[in-house]
Amino acid sequence: MQIRLEEKNPVRDMGGLCECFVQRNPGLCFATYPHIHPAFELLYCLEGAYELKAENSIYRLEQGDVALIHPMEPHEARTLTPDENSYLVLKFTPEALLSSSQPHYEMKYIFPYLHFGRRSCVYTRQETGDSGLEDLLMKILQERQQEGYGYEMAVRAYISQVLLWFIRAWHIRNDAMNMDEATLSRLQKSIAYISAHLEEEMSIQAVADHVGMGLSTFSRFFVRATGSSFPAFVRGQRLNAAMRLLLESEKSITEIAMETGFSSASYLILCFRRQYHLTPAQFRHHYISAARM
Repeated sequence: MQIRLEEKNPVRDMGGLCECFVQRNPGLCFATYPHIHPAFELLYCLEGAYELKAENSIYRLEQGDVALIHPMEPHEARTLTPDENSYLVLKFTPEALLSSSQPHYEMKYIFPYLHFGRRSCVYTRQETGDSGLEDLLMKILQERQQEGYGYEMAVRAYISQVLLWFIRAWHIRNDAMNMDEATLSRLQKSIAYISAHLEEEMSIQAVADHVGMGLSTFSRFFVRATGSSFPAFVRGQRLNAAMRLLLESEKSITEIAMETGFSSASYLILCFRRQYHLTPAQFRHHYISAARM
């Protein structure tokens, strides 16, 4: 089954900040067919049960369970009961929540999660417990439906609290690295260097030298901090850059491959298809088609 690139709707998503609505699915059916989009998508099961497929994993969502799907991860859902099924949907883009003046002490929590918490995750009703997550989601839904004075500020504040809950839950579940300012600074410096040199042949030694660390020490630090090998991380950054060029330019696949450090157009196509289950040409076509609708 082909994966669809979900179209943007600036009116419905508050200019890119968020969408929030309740989807009801009576009986056994597909709630949503395979698709991708550049936003986080949260699903909170209100009644019934669903099977959620995200990337290569399958999850079961029952009442009170919550799932968070990361940007550009292929996913689909179908109901599991012949009765009433429904879930609250919240889509948001983290970039819309951040600003250039974000305090440094906040970035040491947000930065690792946005960059390295890459897999979709599900938390059960027992895990969410008395977290107040359901109350936050209902407040977002109410603000979006009523659009009272200052609702944009309220929505942004509530989504920040939702994101904080997931950051903390992710940190506990994955025993994530505690980042002091020196660690965060070194990691940001490493990623900035990688981003500035994507079109070049990338070596881990060059990045280690850039941040003033020995090769073996930096290699251990990088894997621990990112949860990814250096080659896999660089490839992911190159794919992200290629995606932006596909959306924002009319450059050919060959030109994009050269500008993002892929050895050939065919290798870019191979990596892109493995990651997003679409070729670059299909991705661009679907995006442009959706934008014109």
